[in-house]
Amino acid sequence: PWWSMGRLSGTLLRGRGLTLMGFLEPSLGFVWGEPIKVRQQKPVDEKYLDEVHAKVAESVKDIFSRYKARFGYADDEILSLVSAADAKKKATSPKANHKKTS
Repeated sequence: PWWSMGRLSGTLLRGRGLTLMGFLEPSLGFVWGEPIKVRQQKPVDEKYLDEVHAKVAESVKDIFSRYKARFGYADDEILSLVSAADAKKKATSPKANHKKTS
């Protein structure tokens, strides 16, 4: 892939102006975990896809717990992963759409 040819750094410039980032607290940063080996499939086996997703989720949680202090999160902070489908269900549930009437 094109990004591996130049050993692209994970550094993101901070600042105003052309970066459009502004100054954020806590500051932005990048961390990487161990690669997750996968085998390409056509068609994709749903059971295998679920296994890979579980490995990715576990890796993300592990990375968060290892590096959270570096980025200003409290030691007791936890990471919750929510699927897009679950988030959509919650956002469209009657309870979420309930408006107070006076």
